[in-house]
Amino acid sequence: MLPGSSRPAATHVAFRKPRLAAAGSFSSLSSLRLGVDSAYASSSDLASLVQSKSLVRPLGPPPRSHVQALPSELLLMIFDTLPVPALLKLRQVSHQVQEIANLLLRHRLSRTLADAQRALDALTETYEAERVAQQPLLAHFRQFLERANQTELTEATWFSAPPAELQTVCECLCILRGRRRASPTGATTAASTATATAAASEPGRTTMSWGFIRKTMARYDFRTWFSGLPTAVERIPLAHLKRVEQIIMHDGSITYERLREVSRAGYKLLITIAACLQYGMVHHQLKDRQQAIAKLSSQVTCTARFLTYVS
Repeated sequence: MLPGSSRPAATHVAFRKPRLAAAGSFSSLSSLRLGVDSAYASSSDLASLVQSKSLVRPLGPPPRSHVQALPSELLLMIFDTLPVPALLKLRQVSHQVQEIANLLLRHRLSRTLADAQRALDALTETYEAERVAQQPLLAHFRQFLERANQTELTEATWFSAPPAELQTVCECLCILRGRRRASPTGATTAASTATATAAASEPGRTTMSWGFIRKTMARYDFRTWFSGLPTAVERIPLAHLKRVEQIIMHDGSITYERLREVSRAGYKLLITIAACLQYGMVHHQLKDRQQAIAKLSSQVTCTARFLTYVS
């Protein structure tokens, strides 16, 4: 027992020894006591060791990163196994680590940039060839859109109880314009709402009342859109085009011969709808390729800019 203390002297000395040992610093890679022989460790093992929490001392202030104490050749072996995002983060550790990471990034990004540039050139060439080939077809469809007349709308909406084929054609026009079906009037029950929802999702089923269709087609904005179809057709969403195509494909009564029998206006409107579908599908196909080219071109530009920075 020490004077003025109730703790045995041996216990007090044993308590202070670990603190003195922990205050020391690591002098070499072998003194880290990581449990593996560095002479026979693989590059993947070394990478895991560098990222391991064993490199951080348990006591005292945070030490300087031990990665900086490793030879550049060893760091190069370790970093070569890491992905690009990890290399980008390691560039912030020190100047030595940044130089090694930049070396690997230049090597990897140079190959990536070359491959992306070749893909961009091939995609651009394919797009230009397809665009030139589709121009006569688009011009042919546009001729039918230029013949669209508002008189056909007036004649089609003159019916108080139109044939089913004419009502379906007019509904397709409203879908292309972007008009949704009218909400049920009067007392609405859960059963009627479920029936309307099922009808809207079933292919080939009409979901708009004739009163709603007539009111929609009589609006000034609808007639203006109809007259400007040669240019407005490019703004019709692809989902609307596919919906109309689905309705016509599942309704066997929607044919040119049948519409010519029931309504001359319906026959002309069906021709206009068919021109919208064919023009719109080709336009969206070219637009998708154009967007893919723009995205790839942006990636090539950003990669080249970063490659210039790390060089």
